[in-house]
Amino acid sequence: MADAVSSNGVAAGEIHVPLQQFDAYIAELPKFIPKLVTTLTILIIVLLVYLVITKTVKTILMKRAKTHHAEGNVKMFLKVWRYTFFVIFILIAALTYSGSLTGFTISVGILTLVLGWAMQKPITGVAAWLMIIVKRPFRIKDRVEIGHYLGDVEDISLLYVTLNEFVEFGHHITGETPTGREILIPTNKLFEYTIINYTKGHDYVADQVIATFTYESDIEKAEKICIEAVQELTKTFGKKVPHEPLTRMIFDASGIQVKVKFFTPAYKREYATLVVKEIVKRVNKAKDVSFAYPHVEVVGKGLKK
Repeated sequence: MADAVSSNGVAAGEIHVPLQQFDAYIAELPKFIPKLVTTLTILIIVLLVYLVITKTVKTILMKRAKTHHAEGNVKMFLKVWRYTFFVIFILIAALTYSGSLTGFTISVGILTLVLGWAMQKPITGVAAWLMIIVKRPFRIKDRVEIGHYLGDVEDISLLYVTLNEFVEFGHHITGETPTGREILIPTNKLFEYTIINYTKGHDYVADQVIATFTYESDIEKAEKICIEAVQELTKTFGKKVPHEPLTRMIFDASGIQVKVKFFTPAYKREYATLVVKEIVKRVNKAKDVSFAYPHVEVVGKGLKK
Protein backbone atom coordinates (compact mmCIF):
# COMPACT_ATOMS: atom_id res chain seq x y z
CA MET A 1 0.00 0.00 0.00
CA ALA A 2 1.46 3.38 -0.93
CA ASP A 3 2.30 5.82 1.82
CA ALA A 4 -0.01 8.78 2.24
CA VAL A 5 1.33 11.90 0.60
CA SER A 6 0.58 15.43 1.77
CA SER A 7 -0.46 18.25 -0.53
CA ASN A 8 3.14 19.52 -0.84
CA GLY A 9 4.48 16.11 -1.92
CA VAL A 10 6.03 15.00 1.39
CA ALA A 11 5.20 11.53 2.77
CA ALA A 12 3.17 11.57 5.99
CA GLY A 13 5.31 11.05 9.12
CA GLU A 14 8.50 12.48 7.56
CA ILE A 15 10.27 15.60 8.82
CA HIS A 16 10.95 17.94 5.93
CA VAL A 17 13.58 20.68 6.22
CA PRO A 18 13.49 23.15 3.33
CA LEU A 19 16.73 23.30 1.39
CA GLN A 20 16.85 27.08 1.83
CA GLN A 21 16.71 26.75 5.64
CA PHE A 22 19.50 24.15 5.64
CA ASP A 23 21.64 26.45 3.49
CA ALA A 24 21.02 29.24 6.00
CA TYR A 25 22.36 27.03 8.82
CA ILE A 26 25.49 26.29 6.82
CA ALA A 27 25.97 29.98 6.04
CA GLU A 28 25.73 30.90 9.75
CA LEU A 29 28.22 28.19 10.87
CA PRO A 30 31.44 30.17 10.12
CA LYS A 31 30.23 32.88 12.48
CA PHE A 32 30.41 30.47 15.44
CA ILE A 33 33.89 29.10 14.69
CA PRO A 34 35.91 32.15 15.93
CA LYS A 35 33.83 32.27 19.11
CA LEU A 36 34.31 28.54 19.66
CA VAL A 37 38.08 28.77 19.09
CA THR A 38 38.34 31.70 21.50
CA THR A 39 36.36 29.82 24.17
CA LEU A 40 38.49 26.67 23.84
CA THR A 41 41.73 28.68 23.98
CA ILE A 42 40.69 30.47 27.16
CA LEU A 43 39.56 27.21 28.78
CA ILE A 44 42.84 25.45 27.93
CA ILE A 45 44.84 28.31 29.46
CA VAL A 46 42.67 28.27 32.60
CA LEU A 47 43.06 24.49 32.88
CA LEU A 48 46.86 24.65 32.59
CA VAL A 49 47.03 27.36 35.26
CA TYR A 50 44.85 25.21 37.52
CA LEU A 51 47.06 22.14 37.08
CA VAL A 52 50.25 24.09 37.86
CA ILE A 53 48.77 25.76 40.94
CA THR A 54 47.27 22.50 42.24
CA LYS A 55 50.51 20.53 41.87
CA THR A 56 52.56 23.26 43.57
CA VAL A 57 50.15 23.70 46.48
CA LYS A 58 49.81 19.92 47.00
CA THR A 59 53.58 19.45 47.11
CA ILE A 60 54.05 22.23 49.66
CA LEU A 61 51.18 21.16 51.93
CA MET A 62 52.01 17.44 51.92
CA LYS A 63 55.59 18.20 52.96
CA ARG A 64 54.27 20.12 55.98
CA ALA A 65 51.71 17.46 56.96
CA LYS A 66 53.17 15.47 59.85
CA THR A 67 50.10 13.51 61.05
CA HIS A 68 47.29 11.50 59.50
CA HIS A 69 44.84 14.27 60.32
CA ALA A 70 47.04 16.85 58.63
CA GLU A 71 47.20 14.70 55.51
CA GLY A 72 43.42 14.34 55.63
CA ASN A 73 43.02 18.13 55.85
CA VAL A 74 45.26 18.59 52.80
CA LYS A 75 43.24 16.06 50.78
CA MET A 76 39.98 17.71 51.79
CA PHE A 77 41.30 21.16 50.87
CA LEU A 78 42.40 19.91 47.45
CA LYS A 79 39.00 18.31 46.90
CA VAL A 80 37.19 21.57 47.74
CA TRP A 81 39.59 23.43 45.46
CA ARG A 82 38.89 20.95 42.63
CA TYR A 83 35.10 21.32 42.90
CA THR A 84 35.40 25.11 43.16
CA PHE A 85 37.53 25.19 40.03
CA PHE A 86 35.03 22.98 38.18
CA VAL A 87 32.22 25.46 38.91
CA ILE A 88 34.41 28.41 37.89
CA PHE A 89 35.44 26.53 34.74
CA ILE A 90 31.80 26.01 33.69
CA LEU A 91 30.95 29.65 34.41
CA ILE A 92 33.92 30.90 32.37
CA ALA A 93 32.92 28.63 29.47
CA ALA A 94 29.30 29.83 29.53
CA LEU A 95 30.25 33.52 29.83
CA THR A 96 32.89 33.34 27.12
CA TYR A 97 30.68 31.54 24.63
CA SER A 98 27.52 33.60 25.25
CA GLY A 99 29.43 36.83 24.78
CA SER A 100 27.03 38.85 26.93
CA LEU A 101 26.06 38.96 30.56
CA THR A 102 22.35 38.74 29.71
CA GLY A 103 22.73 35.56 27.69
CA PHE A 104 24.98 34.12 30.38
CA THR A 105 22.42 34.86 33.11
CA ILE A 106 19.60 33.25 31.14
CA SER A 107 21.69 30.15 30.42
CA VAL A 108 22.66 29.73 34.06
CA GLY A 109 19.05 30.22 35.18
CA ILE A 110 17.70 27.55 32.84
CA LEU A 111 20.52 25.13 33.74
CA THR A 112 19.90 25.64 37.46
CA LEU A 113 16.17 25.01 37.07
CA VAL A 114 16.68 21.80 35.10
CA LEU A 115 19.35 20.42 37.45
CA GLY A 116 17.34 21.29 40.55
CA TRP A 117 14.36 19.30 39.28
CA ALA A 118 16.28 16.30 37.90
CA MET A 119 18.94 15.88 40.60
CA GLN A 120 17.16 16.17 43.93
CA LYS A 121 19.04 13.30 45.66
CA PRO A 122 22.47 14.34 44.39
CA ILE A 123 21.76 17.88 45.57
CA THR A 124 20.92 16.50 49.02
CA GLY A 125 24.26 14.69 48.89
CA VAL A 126 26.04 17.93 48.03
CA ALA A 127 24.32 19.59 50.99
CA ALA A 128 25.61 16.78 53.24
CA TRP A 129 29.09 17.22 51.79
CA LEU A 130 28.95 20.94 52.58
CA MET A 131 27.86 20.02 56.11
CA ILE A 132 30.99 17.85 56.45
CA ILE A 133 33.18 20.70 55.19
CA VAL A 134 31.66 23.30 57.53
CA LYS A 135 30.81 21.34 60.70
CA ARG A 136 33.71 18.83 60.42
CA PRO A 137 32.03 15.86 62.16
CA PHE A 138 34.86 13.77 60.73
CA ARG A 139 37.84 14.06 58.43
CA ILE A 140 39.81 11.79 56.13
CA LYS A 141 41.76 9.19 58.20
CA ASP A 142 39.35 9.44 61.17
CA ARG A 143 38.06 6.23 62.79
CA VAL A 144 34.28 6.61 62.64
CA GLU A 145 31.06 4.68 63.02
CA ILE A 146 28.34 5.79 60.59
CA GLY A 147 25.08 4.01 61.29
CA HIS A 148 26.23 0.43 61.89
CA TYR A 149 29.35 0.75 59.71
CA LEU A 150 32.76 1.06 61.38
CA GLY A 151 35.95 2.02 59.57
CA ASP A 152 38.59 4.58 58.67
CA VAL A 153 37.52 7.40 56.36
CA GLU A 154 39.39 6.93 53.10
CA ASP A 155 37.69 9.53 50.93
CA ILE A 156 34.91 12.14 51.05
CA SER A 157 33.37 13.05 47.70
CA LEU A 158 30.23 14.91 46.71
CA LEU A 159 28.17 11.73 46.49
CA TYR A 160 29.92 9.13 48.69
CA VAL A 161 31.93 8.67 51.87
CA THR A 162 34.39 5.77 51.51
CA LEU A 163 35.28 3.71 54.60
CA ASN A 164 37.94 1.05 55.02
CA GLU A 165 35.85 -1.38 57.04
CA PHE A 166 36.85 -2.67 60.47
CA VAL A 167 35.22 -5.50 62.38
CA GLU A 168 34.77 -5.30 66.13
CA PHE A 169 35.81 -7.82 68.74
CA GLY A 170 32.79 -7.48 71.03
CA HIS A 171 32.92 -3.67 71.10
CA HIS A 172 35.22 -0.96 69.78
CA ILE A 173 37.12 -0.60 73.05
CA THR A 174 38.36 -4.20 72.88
CA GLY A 175 40.03 -3.72 69.52
CA GLU A 176 39.22 -3.89 65.84
CA THR A 177 40.78 -5.51 62.81
CA PRO A 178 40.48 -4.46 59.14
CA THR A 179 38.41 -6.64 56.81
CA GLY A 180 39.98 -5.38 53.59
CA ARG A 181 36.61 -4.23 52.26
CA GLU A 182 35.58 -0.71 51.24
CA ILE A 183 32.15 0.67 52.13
CA LEU A 184 30.55 3.41 50.03
CA ILE A 185 28.02 5.40 52.05
CA PRO A 186 25.89 7.89 50.04
CA THR A 187 26.34 11.36 51.46
CA ASN A 188 22.59 12.01 51.32
CA LYS A 189 22.20 9.28 54.00
CA LEU A 190 24.40 11.15 56.49
CA PHE A 191 21.39 13.18 57.63
CA GLU A 192 19.73 9.89 58.70
CA TYR A 193 22.66 8.09 60.37
CA THR A 194 24.21 8.56 63.80
CA ILE A 195 27.90 9.48 63.42
CA ILE A 196 30.48 8.52 66.08
CA ASN A 197 34.04 9.80 65.70
CA TYR A 198 36.59 7.89 67.81
CA THR A 199 39.64 9.97 66.79
CA LYS A 200 38.32 13.53 66.67
CA GLY A 201 41.23 15.87 67.33
CA HIS A 202 43.88 13.13 67.67
CA ASP A 203 45.17 9.89 66.11
CA TYR A 204 44.48 7.61 69.10
CA VAL A 205 41.59 5.35 70.15
CA ALA A 206 40.72 3.83 73.51
CA ASP A 207 41.70 0.23 74.19
CA GLN A 208 41.75 -1.99 77.27
CA VAL A 209 43.16 -5.20 78.68
CA ILE A 210 41.42 -7.24 81.39
CA ALA A 211 43.29 -9.52 83.81
CA THR A 212 41.76 -11.51 86.66
CA PHE A 213 43.85 -12.12 89.80
CA THR A 214 43.20 -14.45 92.74
CA TYR A 215 41.78 -13.12 95.99
CA GLU A 216 45.02 -14.16 97.71
CA SER A 217 47.11 -11.94 95.42
CA ASP A 218 48.51 -8.56 96.42
CA ILE A 219 45.92 -6.61 94.44
CA GLU A 220 47.74 -3.28 94.67
CA LYS A 221 50.83 -4.89 93.24
CA ALA A 222 48.73 -6.49 90.49
CA GLU A 223 47.31 -3.09 89.61
CA LYS A 224 50.82 -1.62 89.55
CA ILE A 225 52.02 -4.40 87.22
CA CYS A 226 49.21 -3.63 84.75
CA ILE A 227 49.90 0.12 84.79
CA GLU A 228 53.66 -0.30 84.42
CA ALA A 229 53.21 -2.75 81.54
CA VAL A 230 51.14 -0.18 79.65
CA GLN A 231 53.50 2.69 80.47
CA GLU A 232 56.50 0.68 79.30
CA LEU A 233 54.97 0.05 75.88
CA THR A 234 53.35 3.47 75.36
CA LYS A 235 56.06 5.73 76.78
CA THR A 236 56.98 6.98 73.29
CA PHE A 237 53.51 8.51 72.85
CA GLY A 238 54.32 11.30 75.31
CA LYS A 239 51.63 13.95 75.61
CA LYS A 240 49.98 13.05 72.31
CA VAL A 241 47.44 10.76 73.98
CA PRO A 242 44.26 12.32 75.41
CA HIS A 243 44.57 10.58 78.82
CA GLU A 244 47.03 8.62 80.91
CA PRO A 245 46.37 4.88 81.54
CA LEU A 246 43.84 4.18 84.28
CA THR A 247 42.50 1.08 86.04
CA ARG A 248 39.13 -0.14 87.27
CA MET A 249 38.47 -3.21 89.45
CA ILE A 250 35.42 -5.41 89.87
CA PHE A 251 34.68 -8.64 91.75
CA ASP A 252 34.55 -11.82 89.72
CA ALA A 253 33.57 -15.37 90.65
CA SER A 254 37.18 -16.54 90.43
CA GLY A 255 38.98 -13.42 91.63
CA ILE A 256 39.30 -9.68 91.08
CA GLN A 257 39.26 -8.26 87.57
CA VAL A 258 41.68 -5.42 86.86
CA LYS A 259 40.79 -3.44 83.75
CA VAL A 260 43.54 -1.18 82.48
CA LYS A 261 42.39 1.34 79.90
CA PHE A 262 44.78 3.24 77.63
CA PHE A 263 45.03 4.94 74.26
CA THR A 264 46.84 3.42 71.28
CA PRO A 265 47.40 4.63 67.70
CA ALA A 266 44.26 4.03 65.68
CA TYR A 267 46.30 2.54 62.85
CA LYS A 268 48.45 0.19 65.02
CA ARG A 269 46.20 -1.93 67.18
CA GLU A 270 48.77 -4.56 68.19
CA TYR A 271 49.54 -2.76 71.48
CA ALA A 272 46.81 -4.62 73.38
CA THR A 273 48.50 -7.92 72.54
CA LEU A 274 51.89 -6.55 73.56
CA VAL A 275 50.45 -5.33 76.87
CA VAL A 276 49.01 -8.80 77.61
CA LYS A 277 52.39 -10.41 76.97
CA GLU A 278 54.14 -7.88 79.21
CA ILE A 279 51.65 -8.40 82.06
CA VAL A 280 52.06 -12.19 81.88
CA LYS A 281 55.84 -11.86 81.97
CA ARG A 282 55.75 -9.59 85.03
CA VAL A 283 53.18 -11.72 86.90
CA ASN A 284 55.26 -14.86 86.36
CA LYS A 285 58.18 -13.13 88.07
CA ALA A 286 56.10 -11.96 91.05
CA LYS A 287 55.72 -14.24 94.07
CA ASP A 288 52.60 -12.74 95.61
CA VAL A 289 50.53 -12.19 92.46
CA SER A 290 48.87 -14.93 90.40
CA PHE A 291 46.16 -15.17 87.78
CA ALA A 292 42.75 -16.53 88.67
CA TYR A 293 40.88 -19.09 86.60
CA PRO A 294 37.70 -21.15 87.12
CA HIS A 295 38.46 -24.21 89.25
CA VAL A 296 37.22 -26.13 92.28
CA GLU A 297 39.23 -26.18 95.48
CA VAL A 298 38.30 -28.64 98.24
CA VAL A 299 39.10 -27.48 101.77
CA GLY A 300 38.65 -29.87 104.67
CA LYS A 301 37.82 -28.50 108.11
CA GLY A 302 37.67 -30.30 111.43
CA LEU A 303 39.34 -33.42 110.08
CA LYS A 304 41.67 -35.25 112.42
CA LYS A 305 45.13 -35.96 111.14
